[in-house]
Amino acid sequence: MLSAYGWTDLQPTCEFLLEYEDAEGDGGSGRKKKRWRYRWHDAVRDEVLARLLALNGEREAEKRAAAEARVVSKAPRKASGAPRRTPKAAKADPADDGGTGGLLGID
Repeated sequence: MLSAYGWTDLQPTCEFLLEYEDAEGDGGSGRKKKRWRYRWHDAVRDEVLARLLALNGEREAEKRAAAEARVVSKAPRKASGAPRRTPKAAKADPADDGGTGGLLGID
């Protein structure tokens, strides 16, 4: 799995390890035993999570840079200061009877 990220320097092994939970108000022991889990050691897990966090930051920076490049490329051209002209509406043809074929008697 880690080789998909190119992290071949990490060769974690899984073991059955106890999970603990910080317990509040249990008489001062501070930790409560939960159950056995088949997982990586904490040091390996922390290293993988740190690398994933760094990778996420790099990809977000790349995404932001690509978005900024798109915005710059779509920047408006020189503004002339004059308002944009809109095309004028086509003048009505007096001979056009609106598609009725002269049936309405309007010439």
